[in-house]
Amino acid sequence: MSSSGGERDAPAGPWVVVGADGQFGTALTTRTAAAGHPVVPTTRRHGADGCLHLDLTGDPAAWVLPERVAVGLLCAAVTAWDKCRDDPRGSRLVNVERTVRLAALLAERGAHVVFPSTNQVFDGTRPTRDEDDSPSPQTEYGRQKAAAEAELRGLGAVTTVRFGKVLGPAPGWLRAWGEALLRGEAVEPFADMTIAPVPMDFAAAAMIRAGERRPGGVLQVSGEHDVSYAEIAARLADHLGADPALVRPRAFAAAGLPPGVAPPHTTLSVARLRTELGLTPPPVWDTIRHRMPAQAVQTASSTPAGTRVRKALPAKRPIRAPAQ
Repeated sequence: MSSSGGERDAPAGPWVVVGADGQFGTALTTRTAAAGHPVVPTTRRHGADGCLHLDLTGDPAAWVLPERVAVGLLCAAVTAWDKCRDDPRGSRLVNVERTVRLAALLAERGAHVVFPSTNQVFDGTRPTRDEDDSPSPQTEYGRQKAAAEAELRGLGAVTTVRFGKVLGPAPGWLRAWGEALLRGEAVEPFADMTIAPVPMDFAAAAMIRAGERRPGGVLQVSGEHDVSYAEIAARLADHLGADPALVRPRAFAAAGLPPGVAPPHTTLSVARLRTELGLTPPPVWDTIRHRMPAQAVQTASSTPAGTRVRKALPAKRPIRAPAQ
């Protein structure tokens, strides 16, 4: 298709969303269909209604794809840093070898492939890394993503979209903190682990726009600055009217996490995202605030002088900070 918005003529065929049953894949499938593109979702689970079966751990000879494909959105991956560390061979099979094999098959069918990558291809020693900075990964997951990026460059018809932290509509760790604070229980967020998040719907919009305009090369998506989990917890306590003393920051090293898991900087340059796709990430604190649980404390309407009631409960084990 073509338009004045910058999209190039695309080959006939559906958009294939690989890994459509994950949280991000589900959001991406929904938004792609809403944008008017025919969608073929895939899943590694057998018997899923409306989905092609495609398992990256299985035999590629068993993969079934449409004869023509307009765009391939590759969402299937092993993304947990500890799973990649503990099973480097198995995770590399999925994240590098089979991902590149599938991308080549999609390209043969006319597809432009959009590959989501990560800020973890960098070591995090400097903020706002450029798209063409040399990779310097410190985790096995980051090394695998960097390797896949390098191999996919040889295909030509690929756009890599690097993301920092992507937040869904109701992050479990944020909800757990909120529930604990309202019960009068302490939380222990990391003071030295940072994120620069974007909303999941914005991340999906960036992937779709990349599929429509097919710029090639590397695009990056992150918030404009880093915030620590301790800062988020402090704002959450204020949002809920909870006792700020219940937020007890700690260092990630105390949790036994390796240094590469908590880089001091996670921000990425979004220059190409703005200039070539016309997208600007929302402010970091807007992203976080819109995902905070609803305030569930009494306020001025039921207490003297607008004071907020905090329920005193027996001390319990603090809710720990999440790992990246």
